[in-house]
Amino acid sequence: MTVNQKLLIAAGRNPQCTPHRHPMPHHINRPTKNCKACGRPFQWRKKWKGVWEDVIYCSERCRKNKK
Repeated sequence: MTVNQKLLIAAGRNPQCTPHRHPMPHHINRPTKNCKACGRPFQWRKKWKGVWEDVIYCSERCRKNKK
C-alpha cells in the first residue's frame, strides 16, 4: 500500500476511486482579453465565435455597469 493510498484511507476516501484528471486542461490555448469594465482577463467562448473581435466585456454584469 502506497503512502497516498494510506492518506486517502485516513481521510475516509476510497483509494480505488480517485478523481480522473486530464494531463493538461483543454482550454490552455484559448485566446484571452481583459475586460474593459473590471480589468480581469477572460477567455474565448464558443458563443463568441463569430464576434470575438467585438467582445469587450467579460459578462452581462460588466456590460451593464460600464465605467
